[in-house]
Amino acid sequence: YFRGEAQSLGYAIKKTYWDGLDLIPSCLRTFDAEYEIMSGFQPDMLETLRDGIQTVSQDYDVVIIDSPPALGVLSLNVLVAANALLIPVPPAMFDFYSTVSYLRMLDETLNTIEKRIGPVQYKFIRMLITRMDDQKAAHREMVELMEGTYESLLMKDKLKDSAEINNAGVRLYTVYELDKAERSKGSRDRALNLLDTVFSEVEGLIRVCWPSRSEDLKARGLIA
Repeated sequence: YFRGEAQSLGYAIKKTYWDGLDLIPSCLRTFDAEYEIMSGFQPDMLETLRDGIQTVSQDYDVVIIDSPPALGVLSLNVLVAANALLIPVPPAMFDFYSTVSYLRMLDETLNTIEKRIGPVQYKFIRMLITRMDDQKAAHREMVELMEGTYESLLMKDKLKDSAEINNAGVRLYTVYELDKAERSKGSRDRALNLLDTVFSEVEGLIRVCWPSRSEDLKARGLIA
C-alpha cells in the first residue's frame, strides 16, 4: 500500500479466532517503507496511513494502531491517522523523563505538520501508568510525580504489575486465553480484573466520542 501497489489496506488484514478482531501484523519489511518514503518525501505522504484506514474503516468500530515512541515517517503517519492517543508509561524515572521529552518533541512536530497539511486534532489524549507495583515505595513516589505533572491527562486506573500477565505473555497468550491459571485461580482472576478495569475506562473514553452514543451517555450522567 505504501508503495502504491495496492489501493486499499484490505489485502493486509488477517482474521483471528477472536470474533470481530482482525489484525494487520507488522514485520521487518516495514523499515523498507520508511526508507522508500524518505527518498521521495512529500508532505501529503504523512496522510497515507489515514487514507488507507479510510478504505477499510466501514468494517470496524475501533481501529487501534500500535506505534513505537519514535518520530520517523511511519510514526508520523500514525499521529496523523489517529483521532486519539493512549500513551503507556511505567512508573520509573527514566521512562518519566523520556516521555516528557517525547511529548515536547511531539508538540513541536505536530505544529510543523499542521503548517503543511492542516489541523491534527485528537478526541482525547491519555497516559496510562503500567507495570505499577503498590508495594514499591519508588513506584508510589513516581505516581505522585506523574500526577502532579500530567494531571488530567492521566487515566484514573493503573495497569498494575502481574506475574499472571507476564507468564501468559511468555507463552504468547493473553490472560483471557488461559484455561487455567499459571499460579492459581485467584491470581488469574485478579489479573483479569486489572485488565477489565483499565479497558473499561478506555472503552468509556471511546464511546464518549461516538455521536450515536451521546444521548445514552447523557441520560446516564456520564457526559454533560
